[in-house]
Amino acid sequence: RLHDELTKMEEQALDVRVRMESMDKANTESKEGWKRDIEFHKSVAKNLQVAIDAKETQLQELREAHSERHRQSVDEATKLADYEKEKDERLLSILRGGLELFKKAEERLKKLGESIDL
Repeated sequence: RLHDELTKMEEQALDVRVRMESMDKANTESKEGWKRDIEFHKSVAKNLQVAIDAKETQLQELREAHSERHRQSVDEATKLADYEKEKDERLLSILRGGLELFKKAEERLKKLGESIDL
């Protein structure tokens, strides 16, 4: 009877040991699974950050290029406006000069007409 009790206790101890080993194995597998999940999430987060950084750099370059094109457009528009202004000022100067010549010619004609006594 004592032998049966000892055998039963040994079986229970073996059963407990098997369960403990099984729990340790499951716990280890669970820890490894968590570690894999954490590493995967870290990897995804790192890849997302790289993509975000690249997109922000691209957007900044686009902003700078747009700003440069805008500045060039403004510069070109200013140069064109300056050219048009100079052209108009020269034309106005020519017209004023022509008007002065016309007035002088008109005065001469009047004086000539008076001297002829028309």
